Amino acid sequence: MARGIHRLLMHHILMVGGWLTLTGFLVRRPPVWLWALRTVPMLFHLLTALGAVNLLVHLPSKVRVVYGLAVYGFFVQTAVALVVLLFGRSELDTLERQLEGLEKMATCNSPVLHRKILTRIALFVTLAAISCGLWISFPLVVGEFRHGNYHIQVELPLALQTQTGYWYCLAFQVVTVVLGTILALTFDCCFFTWLNTVAFHLCTIRNMVQALNSSQGLTDTPKVKVNSSPLMTIAAKTTSWSLNSVLDEKEESPNQELQDLQDNNRREKQANLDQLFVGNASIELEKAVETCDSTETLRLIDGYYSQIASLANSINRLCGLPVLITHAATMTVVLFGVYASILLASEPSKPGRGTQITGFAVFIFIFVLRIIFVSFDGGEITEHWEELSASLAAMEWLHLPPEAKQRRKALLQKTAQPLCISAAGVFNINKINVLNIFSFVLTYLVVMVQ
Repeated sequence: MARGIHRLLMHHILMVGGWLTLTGFLVRRPPVWLWALRTVPMLFHLLTALGAVNLLVHLPSKVRVVYGLAVYGFFVQTAVALVVLLFGRSELDTLERQLEGLEKMATCNSPVLHRKILTRIALFVTLAAISCGLWISFPLVVGEFRHGNYHIQVELPLALQTQTGYWYCLAFQVVTVVLGTILALTFDCCFFTWLNTVAFHLCTIRNMVQALNSSQGLTDTPKVKVNSSPLMTIAAKTTSWSLNSVLDEKEESPNQELQDLQDNNRREKQANLDQLFVGNASIELEKAVETCDSTETLRLIDGYYSQIASLANSINRLCGLPVLITHAATMTVVLFGVYASILLASEPSKPGRGTQITGFAVFIFIFVLRIIFVSFDGGEITEHWEELSASLAAMEWLHLPPEAKQRRKALLQKTAQPLCISAAGVFNINKINVLNIFSFVLTYLVVMVQ
């Protein structure tokens, strides 16, 4: 995965997650037998929903309602992810084509960025495994194999209230938990990959504008020419745009002062290696920057930004509702999970009380961690967009050719509209959402306790 890591990751995640959930997300025209397999996860989620409705019809106790609300948010989220990934095949194809098109403009070739992406996905897998283990081990922790001690709160018909029926129901819920966990993991990994793609290309295009600004400032120097290697690999060991100015080929000895400045710049960039991106520009873009052709460079930047904006719009269309449900499920799980832990703490005679409270705490932590990742990744996109807008506004435009001035004006108009990922248009994904969730949970938790 040295090149095109985002598109390859999307393909592999959907392939593995699709076959583990019997859905085959990547199959464009599924045969009849695959459609039959796809009904399995949908049927399991449907029966889980019917169990929740049956529980409410029979007027359960307050404790069972709280436990149910603490866990059903997860299954609502996974059901929405299943529907979106199953019936959003055309949008998934569009996203894959857009990723391929963006890779032709700039390709990620940074080992640091590769490690960051793969480490995050490995963390998602670890959290999913822990969550799945907590769900399945709940009846074992309680230690009483009888009806009512499930990891999903349900009200069973009389025909199933037998010892054999208990094990059938327990097996059904284990399969439901495993399918739901894989669906949530598939969506989380794909969503992170798409957000990281937008952030990477925004960072790349921002550095292109900064490089153009630098080149414009050096064009009047008579004996110095600007030489840039492909986008953001101007020095293969650095991680940010810098124009390596060298003496004209006719000059015999280098300018020592300029060389020292370059060396210092390279060392500073290397020190910040873990925080920056590296990219590889298209051949056209490389030639435009090398020749300091501001008009052609801005034309390519304009088209590049349009592709990034199209990718962000596709992500919003496909992921808006699942992301909204993810935030709602997080608030529900945290609020009622904390309240359920308080109820457990007030019953010292309940078997496995301490272990169950610990399980709730870990489950809540996993949900909070997921929403923090989503919020910070969305916030990173907003930050890169703001930096790009500032770089365009700071461009030395007075000395640009007339056509380049028009291109810059058009880019300023495009970037005037915020580029962000939203939750079905209700709110934008940003870091402030984490504080909003905690404020909501704390407020209503106090009300519930009172």
